[in-house]
Amino acid sequence: METRHRAALRVQEEAKTNYNPWIPYRNSYNEIDSKFHIRTNFLEESRSNSRKLHFNKKNPTKSSRYYKDLQQQTYKTGVILDSGSHEDHIFQTSLPNAITYSHEGLGSRIYNCKFTSDGQSILVTSQNGTSFFKFADDGQVELSKVITCFNINWTITDSDISSDNQFMVHSTLSPYIHMFNVQQAKYSGQFNINNGNSNDSEDDFSGYSWYYRLRVYSLKLSANNKEVIAGCGKMGRGAPVQVYDLENTRVKESITAHTDDINSVCYVDKKNSSIFITGSDDGLCKIWDTRILKDNEPVGIFNGHVAGVTCVSSKEDNRYFISNSKDQSIKLWDIRKACNEKKKIDMCHTDYRYNTVNRMSLESAIRSARSADQSLMTFQGHQVHTTLIRCHFSPLYGTGQRYVYSGSYDGIVYIYDTVTGENIMKLELPKGDGYYSDSVVRDCAWHPYSQSLISTSFHGAIHKWEFMDFRDAERLDRHGALRGAPVQTYHPLGTALGDLSSSELSSDDGDSAYQQVFTDLP
Repeated sequence: METRHRAALRVQEEAKTNYNPWIPYRNSYNEIDSKFHIRTNFLEESRSNSRKLHFNKKNPTKSSRYYKDLQQQTYKTGVILDSGSHEDHIFQTSLPNAITYSHEGLGSRIYNCKFTSDGQSILVTSQNGTSFFKFADDGQVELSKVITCFNINWTITDSDISSDNQFMVHSTLSPYIHMFNVQQAKYSGQFNINNGNSNDSEDDFSGYSWYYRLRVYSLKLSANNKEVIAGCGKMGRGAPVQVYDLENTRVKESITAHTDDINSVCYVDKKNSSIFITGSDDGLCKIWDTRILKDNEPVGIFNGHVAGVTCVSSKEDNRYFISNSKDQSIKLWDIRKACNEKKKIDMCHTDYRYNTVNRMSLESAIRSARSADQSLMTFQGHQVHTTLIRCHFSPLYGTGQRYVYSGSYDGIVYIYDTVTGENIMKLELPKGDGYYSDSVVRDCAWHPYSQSLISTSFHGAIHKWEFMDFRDAERLDRHGALRGAPVQTYHPLGTALGDLSSSELSSDDGDSAYQQVFTDLP
């Protein structure tokens, strides 16, 4: 007779063989889960078996002792050491859940964070400039470089780093984008992407004049480092997307893409700089192909949101992308199901910077928009308020991009499962102990090759989250630690976070722990 354990293994392998990323697989997974309780019992059953059986010398991969050792290594390193279904399941259940590092010395609101492609550094941009943190092989995080930038209007609205990790670009609420050579620690140049859209004066940064000039809210650097796409604020009849040629220092394309501010842009696949997606305060997501532009018409429109879109993020598989919105939801879209016209939807208009959305009006607008909604799945639970909250797919390595995660106004990082549609993890700071648990998390970043996640806050702090087995008494206090809501946190090398201050990261005697670079732009 087939045991539940063997049946679970067999069905899981069949599901993986016939895997479809979204809807078809969702039903089969639910069926597996209801019959065999894989999520709750599969791992525990393998643990109990590993205590009973002996090591198989002829074929170690069939030994339960092998799996026990594999589990321990996975818990400690977050790295899958084998490609079998058992290990995949272990990794899927090892989501970040505890803080192992914090740094609270940046001193201003943090708006963006992004890992380098090799995962060895993360750049964090704020109202003051950009900070680079290094990730050591032993898991330690240290502040290595600070770039203090001038001519910043309010904040650095967005930033991106090249695939070879050599260049960084950032934007602010002005017509200028700035490029920085990371390896040489100096600016490569600043570029005016205005193209005659307004009568800008280069020295006019006073008052609120930037509300009436070209303002860049989001930008992305192409894979070959030759082009930048920039989503801009509304000017006159619409909001433009500027495609800028860095080699020839000219605007290659200027597209009046939306009727309201363009809050986010992203490439469908970064290797192809011709196709990109925009998200706007008009509630629409649009896909563009610069090779076939005609009369500012997109190649596809995505209807469904009833409030402004704050972020768009591609899965980079030429099929799926997600969008975050002021209607308090993240939507998953299939690029192949785009339509060619805007559908009539009653929008829920609220100035999210100062007023919270009216729940009854929002629910009414969502109900009326159901027939026009083209999205595959909607995720709700996080809060989009005060600022343009970002969202992303989890990395391909380890998670298979199965999860979607987002910052939130309430200071929590929300992780959603694209298979079940459920919120499966909340990364919430412990109350008290010097933490600003109510601080807005605008952006967060998942490490590309391990189960660690960086969250940022408007109080100028960053936190590193990792998976931790809360039965490990050596690293957590047994009397208070709860899964998903740790109450005591530790530095990776064993130093309590309360003992780590920003003064330890730098000194005034010239032996600084990080390099500070000042840039005075004309």
